[in-house]
Amino acid sequence: IRVTALFDKGAMISAMCSSFFEKIKHCLGNWTPSSKRLQMANGAIIPSHTTWRGEVEIKGIKAYGEFKVFDSGGRWKFLFGKPMLHAFKAIHNYQTDKVDIIGIGGTCTLHNLSLAKKASINKVVEEVHNLGASSEDQGEDRNKHPPVHQEKKNPKPKPNCLAGHNAARHVGGQRWRMSEESKTKQQVSTEDKNTDPITPTENEIPICILTEDGDMPKALIEAMLKEIPVGFLENDNAIFTRLTDPFNANRVAFIIKKV
Repeated sequence: IRVTALFDKGAMISAMCSSFFEKIKHCLGNWTPSSKRLQMANGAIIPSHTTWRGEVEIKGIKAYGEFKVFDSGGRWKFLFGKPMLHAFKAIHNYQTDKVDIIGIGGTCTLHNLSLAKKASINKVVEEVHNLGASSEDQGEDRNKHPPVHQEKKNPKPKPNCLAGHNAARHVGGQRWRMSEESKTKQQVSTEDKNTDPITPTENEIPICILTEDGDMPKALIEAMLKEIPVGFLENDNAIFTRLTDPFNANRVAFIIKKV
């Protein structure tokens, strides 16, 4: 008797569906009534009808085992459980989804039939799609309809125009701004001559740029470097003196009130 089996190492027994067993029981011997009950994953308890013991063969490899007969509701014909897997010394390779078995007659490797069926279906679909035209027709069709999307070789990087996000330089009387990509390359390898050039941004207003350009008045540079005066706030007891007295009780109370 040949039957397609479902391998399940979590099943504590091996079992055959009662509907399939009724069709082939006249060909089997060594079966006896059984009173064992099986608890399913959903909690349902299903009684068994029969126990069979004998020799099981898989691709010429034989081992002694037994199975119970349960009503699977059509979910499977034969459940190859843990006792039968131990009898065949089965080893499951999860990476390739193959099972190696050892028994009387040597060793054998079993393949997942569900993966084989899926591959065959994909192959049929591919063949159906390829039946539409011959190789000559396909060549003419390609000439009539040239590819629209073509990859550009060595595309030029777009300049980064976000003022205030990247550092700027004053070189040669003009201000230049570096994109993030070129800035990173210069930091990683200063000897690389193939780094992207600095992108000019003449129309942008640089933020917080200090240079030593001779065109900039010295007085303006000193004014920009001068510290902001805060001495006149030392004797100011107003509630908004966070800089000089951040824990002013009146100020804290005012802020809490606003919150």
